[in-house]
Amino acid sequence: MDSEVGKGAGYITISSSMTDDHHIVSFYDNGPGVDKAMCEKLFEPLVSTKSFGIGLGLSIVQDIMKKHSGCAYMQGELDKFTQVDLKFNKKI
Repeated sequence: MDSEVGKGAGYITISSSMTDDHHIVSFYDNGPGVDKAMCEKLFEPLVSTKSFGIGLGLSIVQDIMKKHSGCAYMQGELDKFTQVDLKFNKKI
């Protein structure tokens, strides 16, 4: 993974947490980041920031999460980081 530090110098951190009602699994990376305005749009089918692929990955993730009473959301900052959180309901 590439980052502002240099080619192959990026990292991914995976963490989890719990609240009374949810399990949350977070994926954080220090790669090229994503613009805040794009965070919600990237979960729509056929939307991508890449020049390759067709932009279905995150929309499929969101669909699977919704089918299991959860949700996925993203936050980020261009040239800094991207974080995707998967929020699972404890009580279904």
